[in-house]
Amino acid sequence: MAARLMALAEPYRITPYSANPVLAGQLASRVVAAAGSSFLVAAVTARSYARRAEAVDPNEDIDLPTETGAALASYIDRLEEPRVVVDILRPLAWAEGAGLPWGPMWAPIANALARAVVPEMPTNYDDETVAAVLGRASDLVVESIEFGEPVYRLFHVALVEHLRGDLPSQVAHSTIATALNTIVDSASIEAAPAYALAHLTAHLAQVPEQYPRLYELTTSPDWERAKRQRLGHKSGFLEDLDRAIKGALAREPQDLAQLTVMCLLYARLMAVAPAPIIDIVARAGQLQRAELMANNITFALERCWAFSLLAPTLHAEKDAAGAERCLEEAERAVAAINVTHAAMAWYWIANSAVACGFPERAVRAARSAAQTTERLTEETEWELPNVYFWAGVAARDAEDEETRTKLRDAFTAHITVLQRNQELQAASVLGAKGPLREAWNAWINGRRGGFVRDGNLALALGGAGMMEELRAMLAVIETETYASRGEDDAQKHFAWALAIADRFEWAVGHLSRIANPEHRVRALGRIVSLAVLKGRSDIVAEARSVARSFESEKDPRTSTLLVPVLYALHDEEWALRLAEKIIRERVEPTASTSVAFPEPDE
Repeated sequence: MAARLMALAEPYRITPYSANPVLAGQLASRVVAAAGSSFLVAAVTARSYARRAEAVDPNEDIDLPTETGAALASYIDRLEEPRVVVDILRPLAWAEGAGLPWGPMWAPIANALARAVVPEMPTNYDDETVAAVLGRASDLVVESIEFGEPVYRLFHVALVEHLRGDLPSQVAHSTIATALNTIVDSASIEAAPAYALAHLTAHLAQVPEQYPRLYELTTSPDWERAKRQRLGHKSGFLEDLDRAIKGALAREPQDLAQLTVMCLLYARLMAVAPAPIIDIVARAGQLQRAELMANNITFALERCWAFSLLAPTLHAEKDAAGAERCLEEAERAVAAINVTHAAMAWYWIANSAVACGFPERAVRAARSAAQTTERLTEETEWELPNVYFWAGVAARDAEDEETRTKLRDAFTAHITVLQRNQELQAASVLGAKGPLREAWNAWINGRRGGFVRDGNLALALGGAGMMEELRAMLAVIETETYASRGEDDAQKHFAWALAIADRFEWAVGHLSRIANPEHRVRALGRIVSLAVLKGRSDIVAEARSVARSFESEKDPRTSTLLVPVLYALHDEEWALRLAEKIIRERVEPTASTSVAFPEPDE
């Protein structure tokens, strides 16, 4: 304690005891004796005496603190303008979390609490007052970081208890909540300080009179969205709901209507579903719920897909900011996606941006997709055609011919003979018609027993706009009664090609050739989308009958793929009923369950 009296740890500071270690030692002995077993009391008392202008005689009768509160009060009394110090530090005693940031809140809260203690006492503290107090009472305050910004708290719980002594808890929390409400309501919720977003509800929950405001915030989609975007997780909002539910339970009588709403909201917050289901939920008008479910997805690829699907629906509802927000979420997810699938994710973003009318964003996404071709290694080179395909579709949809041309040149230099489906489809979207025509010539001249599946080649020709070659191929199959060769995946592609060629009746009839239900639903979905686009109501009606054949389907993958098909067929009731069933079953997308990847042929 003598060292504290002499300020030996602060060589730049001179105290009345700096040059008199004997006197410091004598006073230190009395301080320690008065403090008993409390090191804190002794330490604070020593620092208090070190701040005096003149030394005291330890042999005289001096009133030394024996308790923490008295020691802290004595210490603060030795500071310049002690009442101001107490008023400025009082908010820290009532602050939630890691502490209170220095900014638009500290001074207003200090003023409000000071007036709550002494209503007739005028106060007008500002940032300069806060800075001055921090300068002369810095040893009572600890700085840390919360939500990326500096925050301040009191150095010891004893000081917290001391500074809380002049206000009842409910009065203090209500006063702070009122001050924070004023700040939050003064601008958009998204612009509210992080402390207010994180901790306003904790203050509200301490005051029964503030429960209506607590309910208002927890049922506000803007509040949930702002918290998630600024704080980076949903757990904070779940804590808000917990507080609101406890508040509703504590009311006499209990507010059952509010409880029901909040419990439903809690359940929705915890719900998760595959991206196509979330898309249909949004298109059915449940935008907030859909966005919450998308935010619950942890599998990065599915998360990207879900937010990419949501953006156009929000944009169609005149919520351009919401569409931008979803695209930003989708782009953030790409960082966690394997390089072999990143181009597909960037395609989703590019396609979504086009649908929203954001051409520059679409081009950026297409070029990001193209860049993934440079990140493949020897171990992942097998996926190169697949990456070229998705990058090519992204460039095509974004109308970025410069990128598409570069991709086509690189692709044709790397792959000279088309065999695998991924190679055929990549050549198709990139407009590499030369290699496709070579593959077609080989097929039309009877060389049909190699790697090239009939359906895969037909789809590639249709996708490249080579309709003359596609029709010639179909004519051979018809006139020679030649059954298209290939597994279910290739048969699915053949059905797609038939729809592209306006051979819808044949396409629908060909569905019976596809044994795997998942591939059959995928084929039906493409046929329906083209039939709707071309106004073929007769085919749409026939497709409804085919869709009914899946009514007893139990496989969650097939059911998930069926929901958007039903919605496109205007069977919204069945689509939403099936979507809710999938949500209730908590079909959570993972790398092994996501329908973003077609089920492989057996």
